[in-house]
Amino acid sequence: MVTIRKFQSEDQDAVLSLWKSGFMEMIPHAQEYLCGPRSGTPLVFAVLGGALVAAAWWAAAALGAWWPFVAAVCVAAALGFVHQLLFPLVLGPMLRSKLEHWPRMHAIERHYCKAVDAGRARFLVAHDAGDCVAGCALVLLGSEADIAAGGGSSAGEAEAPENRHIARSSTATVSKVSVDARKRGLRIGAKLMEAAEACARSWGCARVELTTANQHAVEFYLRLGYTVSHGKRLLPWSTFRSVTMTKSLSKDAL
Repeated sequence: MVTIRKFQSEDQDAVLSLWKSGFMEMIPHAQEYLCGPRSGTPLVFAVLGGALVAAAWWAAAALGAWWPFVAAVCVAAALGFVHQLLFPLVLGPMLRSKLEHWPRMHAIERHYCKAVDAGRARFLVAHDAGDCVAGCALVLLGSEADIAAGGGSSAGEAEAPENRHIARSSTATVSKVSVDARKRGLRIGAKLMEAAEACARSWGCARVELTTANQHAVEFYLRLGYTVSHGKRLLPWSTFRSVTMTKSLSKDAL
């Protein structure tokens, strides 16, 4: 039986493991987003190579020498080769290293402790048969200055945000939603989101907001009643977007 409760100190290692696994799953998607056919990157490299060859052809004709053209063809071919190796040899290792070290260095402190200590956040975890199998952070939107000036509740004892916080923000943001890959398809993620929304509603929030670049996650949130409010391209020429989604918590929307 799945139970949802507030984060406790003994959950930390399990939550960090969930985050790390989820981040590592992002690497193939990142390769597609940055270098795949739909990313537009191959087209950019092709256009650059073509423009270089065309300019070299014009220069060769004007100078009466063909070495600029030959050199440009070689450079254009090298651009194609660089594109093929860009992610496997450069971007991939950089991203993998960042994702491996980011959770333990920053995640709990940045996305949980500060906001909880300020009385404006809650971290929820899902337990199944005694194991922590999912988690998500729920934070009232506000500035870092607001968070830094918050109250002194401990991470394990945080209750509902103070009224002064609710007056500043009627929106709660959900982040770091992670579900154990072995437990997906069992509605654990949906139950976790329902608990987060109920918590936000009890705080007096009018809506919940989240941001994702994972298309499968977008489809999941759409099924839960979220709508896409806006998005931005991950690269200027890419078809992939990071989207912000919202859900109303008003009684009329229930």
